[in-house]
Amino acid sequence: MNKLIVTTITLLCFVMLQNVSAQWQVTTGPTQPNVTSECISGSNLFASAGTSVSLTANDGTNWSLVSNGLVGNIYGLAVKGIDVYVGASAGAVFQSANNGTNWTNTSSGLPAYDVRAITVDGNDIYAGDNGVYKSTNNGLLWTSITSWNATVVSIAVSGTTILAATLSSGIYMSANGGSSWNTINTGLPSQVNCVIIYGTTFFAGTNTGLYISTNSGGSWSVTNVPDAISSFTVIGNNLFAASSSGAGVFQSINGGTVWSTINAGLTNLTVYSLAHNATYLFAGTTGYVWRRLISEVFICTPTSANITQNSCNSYTSPSGNYTWTTSGIHLDTIPNAGGCDSTLTINLTINTVNNSVTQNGFTLSANATTATYQWLNCNNNFAVINGATNQFFTATANGNYAVEVTQNGCTDTSACYTITGVGINEITTSNNFQLFPNPTADLVTVQLHSPCSTCTIEISNTLGEVVQSAEFKVQSIATLNLQSLPSGIYFIKVKSDKWSEVKRVVKE
Repeated sequence: MNKLIVTTITLLCFVMLQNVSAQWQVTTGPTQPNVTSECISGSNLFASAGTSVSLTANDGTNWSLVSNGLVGNIYGLAVKGIDVYVGASAGAVFQSANNGTNWTNTSSGLPAYDVRAITVDGNDIYAGDNGVYKSTNNGLLWTSITSWNATVVSIAVSGTTILAATLSSGIYMSANGGSSWNTINTGLPSQVNCVIIYGTTFFAGTNTGLYISTNSGGSWSVTNVPDAISSFTVIGNNLFAASSSGAGVFQSINGGTVWSTINAGLTNLTVYSLAHNATYLFAGTTGYVWRRLISEVFICTPTSANITQNSCNSYTSPSGNYTWTTSGIHLDTIPNAGGCDSTLTINLTINTVNNSVTQNGFTLSANATTATYQWLNCNNNFAVINGATNQFFTATANGNYAVEVTQNGCTDTSACYTITGVGINEITTSNNFQLFPNPTADLVTVQLHSPCSTCTIEISNTLGEVVQSAEFKVQSIATLNLQSLPSGIYFIKVKSDKWSEVKRVVKE
């Protein structure tokens, strides 16, 4: 009995410890209040508060100030490659390429209004000033892309769509990369704190609630969140929103239609900023940055799909983890758009080609049936042998030959087969006819040792192509004209009903 009691108490303690750890934990910094902006650069987390920027390289265990060269109030942070950018007061943008050790003012072209928003999209950097400014050269020069004036506090970019949230004029939208703008404020308060684009859906954080638009800003409706929203971030198919009015952190797992709080352990519920790396979700509050394991809050929506696939010889799965060589039903798993598992059922048909060849003397036979064939000269970089498209190929010259077989929608090439001794036996051991003159410029005479009732003559080139043919009866001599043929080696084959012989002739 005592042993059972001890075991039960130990189990209860383990469960309690799990529940305690599954919550937000406060980090050791920054020491400045009101963490209004955060960004991730590799393994580094930058956080701005007041007039300074702090850095942690170990998820908040230790922090250090990295403000050398910064002037004024800091409003926003953004990362482009190894460069970190800061939006500050009085039209200042600062850039650091060494993790904040030094900062350089890169504000040329910006007016002296507070830069309250800074966003990176690809090679472009956008700054929210008294309008929207854009830099295409890493902040060395800024150009206005708006004809209107309003204090911009948040910028979202997706393709050619740009949203600019303002403190007094709602949201301006450009659908063509900033060439033209219009307001999209139907149903939306005039003061907007932050904006984000998620797929084709827009979200706006205001002082009176979180708003959603599913028709490209044509109209807005408030969600179930009535609190002030100051920041957004997205992890896979999970959306997160920060409440600056003391409601903590909200999460949506259904595309932003319904939101719920995830505040376990978060004692400071006034949250100004959100960021995340591969391990943690970070929340910037009125004091310190808090963190929570993503694995505790990330909710996946698994998906599945059926694929019918035909492939030649083998097929590599979409994940790259498998290579299949047999037909049938195969399973694979890849991440879906939300970062969750998508199970693929693949109905696979593997088509093969019979590229085997049988050799019989000078004749090669492709073993594939109901296919198309093309014989190749291996000694000439697998050059096509013109006219050699039958299942059988008889070589008229020594060499190495292969066949390209197309079957079942697939093409494969056989091994090379060596042919030797073409014409040697006939020339050295048989003497049914003679050729003269040899070499010849034009005419060559075929002299039979005895007349034949009917004989055929074929002249072939070194590729095995018949270039001339003739027939003669009851005679023992014939004259062939090679004038139209290019210089080279040719093979003259004489065949009667009793014998067949090949001799070589050189055309000069």
